[in-house]
Amino acid sequence: MSIYLRDKISRSIKVQVWPPNPQELTENYVEFPDCLVQFLHVLLGGRKNATCDKVNRLSFSFGQDIISAVTNARE
Repeated sequence: MSIYLRDKISRSIKVQVWPPNPQELTENYVEFPDCLVQFLHVLLGGRKNATCDKVNRLSFSFGQDIISAVTNARE
């Protein structure tokens, strides 16, 4: 599972301008692979479709950290 997630994360990275324009800094600035989102929702919320605000916030925060760590913060 971890190799699969790492591969999907590595493939999801797109070229981004630096510094980013303020209007680009939305949740869509970093593309999250569906498998990572599902993994975090199950891990944090106990089920694949966990959609409460806390689970969503934590998933987004942890997801950003995971993507940064897997890609060595390359953009």
